[in-house]
Amino acid sequence: MFYTIAPFAKTKPLTYESQASLEIGALVKIPLQKRQVLGVVLGECPKPQFACKLATPTNTYFNPHQMLLLRFITHYYCAELGVVAPLFYPFKNPPLPPIQSTSPCPQTPLSPAQQEAYQALHPLKQALLFGDTGSGKSHIYAHLIASKLSERSSALLLLPEIALTPQLYRTLLDNFGSLVGLWHSKLKPAQRTELLDKLHRQQVRIVVGTRSALFLPMPNLGLIIIDEEHDHSYKSNQAPYYHARDSALYLSTKMPIQVILGSATPSLRSYYMAQKNQHLVRLKGRFFDTHKEIIFEDHNSAITPFLCAHLQEALDHKQQSMIFVPTRAHFKKLLCQACGQGVCCPFCSVNMSLHLKDQCMRCHYCQHSEQIPSICPHCQHDLLQGKRMGTQQIKKELEELLPHARIGILDKDHTHTNTQIQHILDALKAQEIDILIGTQMIAKGHDYPQVNLAIILGLDEILHNGSYASFEQGVSLMHQIAGRSARKNKGKVLIQTRNQAFLSPYIQDYEVFLQEELKMRVPGFPPFKRLAQLTFSASSELKAQEKMQAMLTHIESILPLGVQVLGAGPARVAKIAKSYRYEILLSASLTPSLLQMLHQLQELKADFKIVLDPLDI
Repeated sequence: MFYTIAPFAKTKPLTYESQASLEIGALVKIPLQKRQVLGVVLGECPKPQFACKLATPTNTYFNPHQMLLLRFITHYYCAELGVVAPLFYPFKNPPLPPIQSTSPCPQTPLSPAQQEAYQALHPLKQALLFGDTGSGKSHIYAHLIASKLSERSSALLLLPEIALTPQLYRTLLDNFGSLVGLWHSKLKPAQRTELLDKLHRQQVRIVVGTRSALFLPMPNLGLIIIDEEHDHSYKSNQAPYYHARDSALYLSTKMPIQVILGSATPSLRSYYMAQKNQHLVRLKGRFFDTHKEIIFEDHNSAITPFLCAHLQEALDHKQQSMIFVPTRAHFKKLLCQACGQGVCCPFCSVNMSLHLKDQCMRCHYCQHSEQIPSICPHCQHDLLQGKRMGTQQIKKELEELLPHARIGILDKDHTHTNTQIQHILDALKAQEIDILIGTQMIAKGHDYPQVNLAIILGLDEILHNGSYASFEQGVSLMHQIAGRSARKNKGKVLIQTRNQAFLSPYIQDYEVFLQEELKMRVPGFPPFKRLAQLTFSASSELKAQEKMQAMLTHIESILPLGVQVLGAGPARVAKIAKSYRYEILLSASLTPSLLQMLHQLQELKADFKIVLDPLDI
């Protein structure tokens, strides 16, 4: 018998012979260029005119929902099947043991408002739970999961950050005990093996994990919950450039799997689609009510006497504070006050970041590092100063101004492992930290009752970052960080900004912003259109430009109805690791037409990268 098999490699599916009958989705060992690799069976095919090599069966396979996801990600994100397949973890033969029927009841009963939201969500195949911060979305998640367990289904709860997984994991452990498993990239190999084994034996039927958990062998998968659905971490920043949320939504259209999106600040696209399809469930909470005071300071990012006074007041009352800053490191960059130039990476067209802890300048694109210069490399003046404050600088200043305060940092420079993240969060919960300084990691989902002051610095940097969605990113972040304050008691939110007039109307209700943004958003962009970004790289700028121009000319000659070229030229970061980059940005009202054209372009064998639904533009 002969089968079309996709090798786990950068090559197209090939034909192999097998002595045994093979099912679609079966994993086999196949010879490929003098080595043995895994492959997945796509289907039976007629005997070809040429001799075929033998495929050897294994005891593993991808089940139907995994095969659907595999084909969707390959087609929609214009990826190679052999590159997508290794993302998945296969099922094992023999067949899974039968499971005992369970009807667990979550410990926390639902309030009338939560019960109403639960009843609205229950019959929907796809829905957006738009729940204000502190409204109790996690309680509703637990009841939805319990319902699926009673139907002998399994459930998957996705979170954007490793830092968030332990908190929800513990909540579900309290409700469902050993039925709950944890999955993320920082697990040790032995921990991964143990969870996969428990999934196979159906001892674990609920998984809490980051986006890669979507590819686990979940038997009888009946529910996928995507918490903080607006978060950009669900989009992979390396090939294949899939989005876990959108992939799950596709799966729901083809399989009996319910997908619930949850957020206090849903993405404009999810809100727009939920309204359009009448799948929006609104859960009001006590986010910005009378016990939360919002204070604006008309200032750029700085530790001002006004800000310090509020921190001191919180310390005097033995309350905790959180300070958000939008950049990692000490300063984002050094700028010369004489010529205005920065310290540029020799291999990328970006300024390097100053890392005082390691006493170096480092490029966050190619990781090149060098000593901190004492004079400007452009004009030789000794007038280099830092621009944009970072976590380390804030800590240093506050230690001098508030010497008795216990100060912690939560960002990717200071937390390289899940244990380090958990250590800081546990210390905050145990009130061993008075002030926690952090980047986006502190904005997401944490619930600590004694945090009564949230300070937001650098919001204007995000509101005016050049993206078409910059207002959405900025206002969302404002709500997320403000939501960390006054979860139980009275509290304050202090926002340093020059844009109070713009932000003030949206403080009380994020939905007001979404409705306004839908009116203001440029029609050629999401949520009204779909974007595709084509990137061309070369060691010389002229060559990169020529590659882009040749493709642009070809695209304009075949441009289908419903697809338009929004622009073409140097990339936002025009050079990375000695490689020059040019881009073409496409917008489409008809997704099938866009995909058909992109697949045609791939057939040209030209060297370029395709990203569907790009975020960093």
